[in-house]
Order: sequence, then structure tokens, then C-alpha cells
Amino acid sequence: MATGMVRCPNGGRCGHQQHRQGSKQYKECLARARGGVHSGQGQMKPVLKGAGHDVEPSESQMDMARMSDVDMAREARRNIFNAREIALELDGEELLERMDDGSAMFYAAQHELSQLESEFDAKKRQYDILRATDTINTPKIHQASEELYEAKVALDGKRAELDDARAVTAEYARESGDRFLAGVQKASPDMLPGSSMVELEEGDVFTSGIGGRDANVIINGSRGDVAEWMNEKIEGKKPETQAAKRSLARGNAWEGEILRRFSERSGMTVLAPPGLMKDLRDPSAVFAVDGLVADDSGNIVGVVEAKSVTVTDNTKASERWEDGPPERHILQAKRYASKLGLQKAIVAGVINDGEMKYYEYDVNDPVDRDGNTIADYEDKFREMHQKIRFHKENPNEPRPKAPKRRGTSTYAPDVNDSSINQLAAWNGTSYRSAQKTLARAMKGASTPRAKREAMSELLRSNNPLDRKTPIVYLDFEMTGFSPGAGARIIQSGIVISHPDGREEVIDELHGIDPRDLYRNGTGAQDVHGISPDMIRGKEPFHKSHAQRRLRDMVDEGAVFVGANAQAVEGVFARSGNVDMRPERIVDTMWHSRNVEDKQAAVDRMAASGASNPDLARATESRGGALDMSDKLSGFAERNGVFYDPELSHNALGDAQMTKRAFENFVGTFRGGGERR
Repeated sequence: MATGMVRCPNGGRCGHQQHRQGSKQYKECLARARGGVHSGQGQMKPVLKGAGHDVEPSESQMDMARMSDVDMAREARRNIFNAREIALELDGEELLERMDDGSAMFYAAQHELSQLESEFDAKKRQYDILRATDTINTPKIHQASEELYEAKVALDGKRAELDDARAVTAEYARESGDRFLAGVQKASPDMLPGSSMVELEEGDVFTSGIGGRDANVIINGSRGDVAEWMNEKIEGKKPETQAAKRSLARGNAWEGEILRRFSERSGMTVLAPPGLMKDLRDPSAVFAVDGLVADDSGNIVGVVEAKSVTVTDNTKASERWEDGPPERHILQAKRYASKLGLQKAIVAGVINDGEMKYYEYDVNDPVDRDGNTIADYEDKFREMHQKIRFHKENPNEPRPKAPKRRGTSTYAPDVNDSSINQLAAWNGTSYRSAQKTLARAMKGASTPRAKREAMSELLRSNNPLDRKTPIVYLDFEMTGFSPGAGARIIQSGIVISHPDGREEVIDELHGIDPRDLYRNGTGAQDVHGISPDMIRGKEPFHKSHAQRRLRDMVDEGAVFVGANAQAVEGVFARSGNVDMRPERIVDTMWHSRNVEDKQAAVDRMAASGASNPDLARATESRGGALDMSDKLSGFAERNGVFYDPELSHNALGDAQMTKRAFENFVGTFRGGGERR
């Protein structure tokens, strides 16, 4: 390789294998390799802009603009692998330059991201205003919803580009860190003072013991936080979204480089850490540390926790690292240091792939208001570990439950949005009319029981199945649980019950952005069974027949029945596809919690002698007991419908079960007997 020349950072796709570092062509290839260009209206714009002025796109950028979305996704993945190969041939200074470029790119992309977020917020405000004020001109609302949806797609696309670019930078950081760790002494458990730790060949920190990451929830978590955390431990669940997994992988890649920068900044001697360790005297202690530090005599004196940190304008103050790292990181380092018999707990972080910060703490500093140190919590850590082991070994024992908030020990309807919306949807009236009716009925109802009886009487006075507009039963499968976090509809199941007795069934799979599909797949495929191949090339939901029919139903004044009204409305509002108002959605979960007589369902089952063979089979695993949850499974079972595992987590199957269960519920609730 000629002096001053480096390999093309984009793997030679420009037609040249080498470039002069710092040249225009080199910078263009570097931007392409880091996913820093994006398609938009037929042209490419460079990520880095000068003084707010756009730069004319290059020919290579124009070529990139012509790529399909899936080609861009594949290119982004190739670039990450190419970065791994390129990093092997770069020297230390070149690796640092690549990381510096990555940090500059981060800030430039963050600026563009902020602009897109502002555009999305403006579209959302416009959409919300129309929903609140324009009840007649539905085409105007539809147009606003489409604009909101497009703004959300653009925002998600930019976030994906930023993720891909940071993944490339992380590969350079990984190589630099690996070289550093290979050149320093590796610590072993027997080097730790007074420690009974041994190194494990394999294991899982999350499920095996109480690691440093668990210290914060045990010390500072609410009872609800602790209960949720314990159940995750018991079940061995790692609650990680695709975004969280990518963030974790990026953090792991940066660990060695952060240790190198810390050593350089602090002047301390850093040792490469052992692998996974456990304490022979304390089964609760199973963990792996990022790094260790030694004094001038070579004695190990502290732990270093390395963090890759993302800070944006929207990051809350406690996470910004301005006065130190978040409390959870400090407790993590102290937990490790305490168990290893060390004095120093150090937390070091690289902010936005660039700025280096570190903070040092004494392991004996108080960790709570009572002056307790981390060592004072060891009994608590062991106690929690014993409880988790007990429930793992005794799966039939009652699980820890989060306490109910004061004043909500029992669900009870009230004159609030949820109750008003449900009454309006049930009766087919306006929100304001339902509000007045409910306020009159609730006057003098001061106890939860009285409120439930008042609401029940109002509901019994009308039959929601006897109406002149369609009833739509619906369910969706999505790539995630939160449409606000970018989850997309990949299957819709819809049953339209027309007033004349006709039944219209819609069962559609929907495509998503090919970049998202290539990057993240279809989400919980093991749950819904929808593979990427099943939806590849299909029309997205916002262009589908299902979406058009739902819009028709909105315009016809239909009522919609779903297992969770808030989720159903959120799917459409966040996705910007259909203006589905909450006062038109019957929520079976709300009825389960607020008015359904669950004991009556138990009595019906007992009186019938479990004559329904499907229900008998469904309840066999519970000793004949009904599912008493408020989810669709419980609502269906208590209303004579077998929650078929072959149909569950299938959009149409759930919609059909919702229809049968709701019809039975209406019959029994109003005293008309069951229908099947």
C-alpha cells in the first residue's frame, strides 16, 4: 500500500481499492460505509453538512439513492462486516481517526434526527387538533393521519441509519480495544485479595445469580419493580427489544476501547478481566466485570465498569453523566468491588462515541439515606436469590405480585374517560351524552360496589348487538408491543358483523419497510408464527384492503370490539392509518375488570358440570379452575369459549374468539343466556 493511502472504507464498491486518506472520494466512501446517506425524493445528501448548507450529491451518492430499501438494508449490514475486515489492517492512529469521524457523524445525524422529531411532533399536534375539532370532514383527518404516518416512517428510518452508522464505528472500537487488552496482563480470580471467586467456563449471569446490574432494583426499586424483576429472573426472561440488543452489542464492542482510554486518561494500570466468575461461599454472586485496576505494586485495588453512553437533547438529567453516572452504574461497580474485596469502584463511559468521562468511588461510601454500604445489603441479595431459586424449583407456588396502588385495590368504574368511552361505545351515543348519563347514574355512588352496580344497570338497559351500524371485531399481530416505539402491523384479523346478518371476514398479512424486516425480522416470531418470508413483498397495512375497509367502517359509524381498546386505538393513532376514536371501541378487558361477574362464571361452570368439553380440556391443567385473568384468554374462557392455542396469537383467530366471547358475555350479562 502506497504511503498516505488506505483501503477504501466501503470495500472498493466505488471502483477503487485505495484512497488518499482525507480525500473527497475517501470521505464519500466513509459516509456510505457508515450508513450515513439516505434516500429521499430521488437524491442523496451527505450526513455532514457545512454551516447549514446542502452540498450537491456526488455520483456515488446518486447511485445509492437508486437503491431499493432492502438493498440499502443489506448494504448497511455488509458495511458492518466490511468494517470488521478493514479494522484489522488499520494501525492505532487510523482506528482513532475512524472513531473520531464516527463521533462527528453521530452529532450530525442527531441534528437531522432532531429536525425529523420536530416535524413528527408538529404533524401529531395537527392530527390531534383535527381529531378533537373536526368531526365531519373525515377526508381531512385521513390526510393528516397519512402525513403523520409518513413522518413516523422518516423518523424511524433516520434512527435505523444512525444505529447502522454507530455499529460501524463500534467495530473500529472493538479492534482497538482488543489490541489493548491483548497487550496487558490478564487477571485471574486467585489474584484477588481474600476472594473465594472462581472462573466459570460457561453460564448466564441473568439467571444464575445476583449480578451488579441487579443491585439497583433491590436497593432502590419499588415493590412493583422488585416483583417484576423477580418474575423475569424466575422465568429466565431477558426483556430486550431488538433496539436493546443492538445497544448491548455496541456496548460490548466498546468495552476494551473504554478501558484503553481510561488507562490513558487516569494513568492507572488496567488488567484484562477474568471471564464469568462465581463465589464459592456465596451462590448469589455470579458475575463478570469489565476491567480491573492495580496499584504501583501490581496489587489489584479496584473494578472498572465500562459504559457506552448515548446522550441526546431529550435525555433526562439523571442519565446525562454531567455530575456522574446514573446510580445504577455506581451500584453495579460497588457490588462487584465489594464481592471481590476491592476498595475502588470506577465507572468509565464514552459519551456519544466520543467524549471520555470516568468517576471513582470508595466501596464503603453509603448507598442509601440510612448510611448503609453495599456490603450491608449482602444479606438482602442472598435472600432474594433464595426466593428466586425457591420459585424456580416450585413453579406451582404463587409468584411475587406487584402491590396495587392505594385507592385501586379493586377496579371500579367512575366518571372518567375510560368509563365514558365504554358507555358511549356500548350504547352508540356521543362522548358528551354518555358523560352526562354516567354522571347522573354515579351521583351518590361512593363505594366501588355501588359504582359497579350503577354502571352495570346502565349497560343492561341497552343491547350493543342490536344496532343499525356494523360491529367490527378485530385483532392485530405486530412486530412489537408499542406502535409508538416503531412496532408495525404485520397481520390483521377482522370480522365485520353487518346489521342484515352478513358476516365479512378479513385475514391479511402485511409487509413492512424492507430495511426493518431485514434488520429486525417480524418480532416475536415464536409467538405469532409469522416469518419474514411470509410478509416479504406484501402491501403494508396503510395500503391494504383491511385498512380501507376499516376506514369505511369508521365512516359508517361502526362500533369496534377488541381485547384492549387503548392498544387498538394506539395502533392506529401512532401508525397514522385510521382515525379510530376511543368512544367507538368496546374494550373486553375493561368489562372484565369493571363489570363482569367472574364469580357467576365460576358458578355457571360448576352448575354445568363442565359440560363444555373444550372448556373442560382448557381448565384441566388448573384443576378445573377457570382462567380469571382480564386478558382475552380469561374473558373468552369465562364466557364459554375455548381459548384455542392453535388459534391464539393469530389475528383472525383472536378476532373470532373475541366475537363469540363478547356475544356470550352480552347475553349472560343482560340475563339472556349464552350463545355459542
